[in-house]
Order: sequence, then C-alpha cells, then structure tokens
Amino acid sequence: IDRRDWSLFRTVFTDDCQLDYGEIGSWTGIDAVTDFMETVHAAAGRTLHRLTNQAITVDGDSAEARTYVD
Repeated sequence: IDRRDWSLFRTVFTDDCQLDYGEIGSWTGIDAVTDFMETVHAAAGRTLHRLTNQAITVDGDSAEARTYVD
C-alpha cells in the first residue's frame, strides 16, 4: 500500500479474497479490494503502515488473519 505498487499489492491476496473493515465497509475479490485501496490512498500522500500481533488461523483450504495496524 505504501509503495502504491498495485500490481505487487494484488499478489498478496487470492482472487476471491474478502476484506472486512467493519463500519467502513467490506469488499469481495481482488479487483474490488485493489480498487478500494487505490482510491482511498490516492489523496493520502505518503503513508507508513506497521503491522503487529498477527494471528493466522488455517482451516483446510481457507484462512483468516487478524492484525493490528499502526
């Protein structure tokens, strides 16, 4: 996100990913997720994200991740 390299950003997710930001909204599919991120960060100027306390649960072919973002 911070590099604004949306081609690289897309490689982090599966095509059918789901992003849930609670009250902000939710998006399904890599196209929708990438479009959202590109749009909201276009006017943000320089950004720096720090991720901590990752918890990943894998259940067969699916996985859920939770993390703190600073």
